[in-house]
Amino acid sequence: MKKLFFGLAAILACSTSYALDVYVEGRAAYTHPTGNRFNKIYHDAAYYGGEITVPVWEGFSLWTGAGYFSSNGKSYPLHNSTRVQVVPVDLGVKYMIPWGCFIKPYVGAGVEWNYVNTNDHSNFVKRHINKWGIGGIFRAGGLVDLPYNLFADVFVEYSICHVTNHNNFHNRVVPHNARVDNVRAGVGIGYKFGFGSSCNNDCCEVVEPGCYYLY
Repeated sequence: MKKLFFGLAAILACSTSYALDVYVEGRAAYTHPTGNRFNKIYHDAAYYGGEITVPVWEGFSLWTGAGYFSSNGKSYPLHNSTRVQVVPVDLGVKYMIPWGCFIKPYVGAGVEWNYVNTNDHSNFVKRHINKWGIGGIFRAGGLVDLPYNLFADVFVEYSICHVTNHNNFHNRVVPHNARVDNVRAGVGIGYKFGFGSSCNNDCCEVVEPGCYYLY
């Protein structure tokens, strides 16, 4: 009876440990603008950010994160100097694909808010614009387990966002939509915080009945 009790307790701990893990990572990526004018005006840029992922149920996880990138360019078609700074803030759902022990492929989708700041050296548009826009984000990648609860995250993601702005031409207010769509590809390094049992999955070494440890 005592063995049965401890065995059931170990199984219960394993079954709930995955939902109690929290993945925290820093990310860096190469960003390529894809929006119509965004692509013509601005150059590729470096993206830096952070993210938190919490598994919730049967391979599904919630994630939230934020980042930053900036780029210089020339306005089209007048070729005036311009600079854009973008702060994406996202919230989404990620699904871990059952595939192996140490590599966990995933796909995900979510909502992304973008804070866009532009500085233009032109007399035909507002020189400084600060706007929030809302759109979506789609991603695919894979988590690679490393020693000491560390992990690497290799990812590709596509961000879609429209920002509405107004310019004055000959005392007329003219609205237009700016698309700041972009593709990001990069890698993250993070740490997995385990709250509760440190069990991982059945590919790893068995150290007690019904419970598995990665390291």
